[in-house]
Amino acid sequence: HVYWALSPAVTRMTKTPCGIPVGGGDALYLGSENLAAFSELSAVPLTLAQVEDAADWQLLTLIYLLQCPDLRLISVWSPVFLFPLLSALDIRRNEITALLRDGGEITGHSLSADPAALVRYRQYLQEQNTALLWPQLALISCWDQAASASPAQALMTCFPGVTLQGKGLLSTEAVITVPPDCGDPQLSADSNFYEFRRDNGQIYLADELLPGETYSVIVTTNSGLYRYQTDDLVLCTGHTQEGLPQLRFCGREGICSDLVGEKLTEPFVCAGLPPSQDFAVLAADEQGYVLLLSDTCTETQAQAYCEETEQYLCTNPQYHYARRIGQLKPLTFLRLYQPAEHYFHRQLQRGKRLGEIKIPALLTSSDWRAMFEIREFP
Repeated sequence: HVYWALSPAVTRMTKTPCGIPVGGGDALYLGSENLAAFSELSAVPLTLAQVEDAADWQLLTLIYLLQCPDLRLISVWSPVFLFPLLSALDIRRNEITALLRDGGEITGHSLSADPAALVRYRQYLQEQNTALLWPQLALISCWDQAASASPAQALMTCFPGVTLQGKGLLSTEAVITVPPDCGDPQLSADSNFYEFRRDNGQIYLADELLPGETYSVIVTTNSGLYRYQTDDLVLCTGHTQEGLPQLRFCGREGICSDLVGEKLTEPFVCAGLPPSQDFAVLAADEQGYVLLLSDTCTETQAQAYCEETEQYLCTNPQYHYARRIGQLKPLTFLRLYQPAEHYFHRQLQRGKRLGEIKIPALLTSSDWRAMFEIREFP
């Protein structure tokens, strides 16, 4: 079986004035001829995408996954998507235990008791080893570059022996790169027509890209987009044997923080955040920056991460100058309880689908304290 991320239905399906359905679920994209095969492979019923309450959706997802010992593949967009599910295995243990022991019904889903799953689950609670739940799990597919690089590394520590496959650069508008047999993703040359713009404004074609250079992607698609500027930044790291450029996603071009002229961009920040953390974000404050971390790291670890990140930020000459003359305060840090859950909740309130939410490396808006329910200043 396979688990493809299914998000809760934060909004009901609607139709445009022309009758085009919006938010209709996987059936609209897969087509009726593929839906049956997709449904048969799925570890969770596709009807979970119709569950509107996020807490019910989470509990149902966990029960169905726990009842699927032959799970072989997990495919999600953001690696952070899985952290709240893993945390809920412990936090909601009483509810999960009762449902596996006695069965029950949640929002129209009838759940049967599963003694074997309950035994595996109780072993997991004692040993915290996901291989006890899903011994056949072989591959996790998710974003693993730019802001997702560190969470992806942290995620795989929860799944020892499982292979991580990065998804490459995929967007609603176009497929840009796909995973190769080895190395960084390669350009999906047969999908669209691509152009690449350097920061000096010069435009290059795919066969003109140079290793070590960073480009912004422009795509023309057969569906009607003409020279669409994606604002995705990619670093050319080499070429395949067939001559296709290998491109590493660096971040978004338009995300930049400039409190006093330091001009911190998302690609720059991504490269300096603490590695292998399930949550690490730089947030702009009134007179400086705050490193937001999960409280899964200790106070001592957080202090060390803060000092290392501050040293990295000072490699930006404008940031270093602003710090030296006192325009910016020293970097501080905050350890937050379930920060990913808080971020997801706020984005769900804004109508986004859970599976497609990506946590940025750099927060420039002033509402981040409310987002994480922070009431005290560092």
